[in-house]
Amino acid sequence: MTLVPRLFAFETRTGRVITDLPYEGTPKWEAGVTAIGKVEVSIPIDQVGKKELRALIDPWRISLGFARGQQILQAGPIIPAAFSDAPGAATLRVACAGLWRIFYSRHLLNAAWDGVNPAAVSADVNIGPVSLHTIAKRVVSLHLARAQHDLPIDFPADIAGSHNRAYPGYDLASVGERLAELTQVQGGPEIEFRPVWTDTVQRSTVRWTMRIGAPSSDPLRDGRLGRLDYPHAWDYGQALVQLDEDIDGSRQTHHRIERGNGMERALLVGVASDTQYPAAGWPYLEDVGGTHTSATDTATLGSWAAGAISTYRVPTVTWSAVVRMDGTDGQGRATGAPDLGEVEVGNNAMFGVSGHRWIPDGHYPARIVGIKSEGADTARLVLAPLQGAA
Repeated sequence: MTLVPRLFAFETRTGRVITDLPYEGTPKWEAGVTAIGKVEVSIPIDQVGKKELRALIDPWRISLGFARGQQILQAGPIIPAAFSDAPGAATLRVACAGLWRIFYSRHLLNAAWDGVNPAAVSADVNIGPVSLHTIAKRVVSLHLARAQHDLPIDFPADIAGSHNRAYPGYDLASVGERLAELTQVQGGPEIEFRPVWTDTVQRSTVRWTMRIGAPSSDPLRDGRLGRLDYPHAWDYGQALVQLDEDIDGSRQTHHRIERGNGMERALLVGVASDTQYPAAGWPYLEDVGGTHTSATDTATLGSWAAGAISTYRVPTVTWSAVVRMDGTDGQGRATGAPDLGEVEVGNNAMFGVSGHRWIPDGHYPARIVGIKSEGADTARLVLAPLQGAA
């Protein structure tokens, strides 16, 4: 069954759909684990009307969403829009970011703060003891309690834990920055703001679900989003149209120093290392992280350093797979592959490969860490391979 795509405009703060819009070509969209996401589209002016369209192009207040049936592929606020008066078709190019982008334009300050001096104690936000999952939740939910900061977001239930975070108002850090920091510590949660319909029949209202990876005693599941039981499978040459591989050692490191607050002899740092690869013959590689220079807790700095070592002690290998969105072989025949509407970022999947020009034959497990537009009937899955061929 062909699912009709839909571009629509809605109010960012309420989620109320205003109208559907025409578009040219294939809109570009992206969604992913701990990623901002985007929607980019060209709108033909002569099919809408100049007056009506100008009223809708109101950055931040108005959002655009792109949907396929019941699934909203991505949605978020308009930020830039551009029209060129050069000869040719009259089109307006509009770019939207996922909801996470708003949080980089909002300070993390206490709802009880009087709005005058952020150095006041009343501006501080203190969270814990709870899990890192719930710290991430409260970083967002507590700031929504500030006047006129409301957004249509649904949150998961709290999860107990022993973690604490103190966020002084005088740091003037953004909500987005604090969320990103939480995802970078060892065991930190993966996060996605997923747009969904509140009414699957009328499809007239949008909300975002804040998906947060839950803690687990299993290090392979700790903080991870999605189903890890391999609910999906694609086979090369059928619903799997193309499979690419990138190998990048530019950030590989075996010793990480994370810079914190202070200077010279008073500099605070966190340190982590993993010497198993140098011991096996790799050149010893070191680096320094400098994005947390306001941090004063050495344990947290050490956790960031350990998180970097965990991620970059080996080269980063990523695959990307072009798949048919309806799961068929291109001739309408079922292949056992899922429709894209069944797929969530974070899920594990199995990829059967035979006759590929570069990748050896086998069945390869991988996590789907991102999904983006490719063609009118295809999407590109961004993959993190999990191990060798089975």
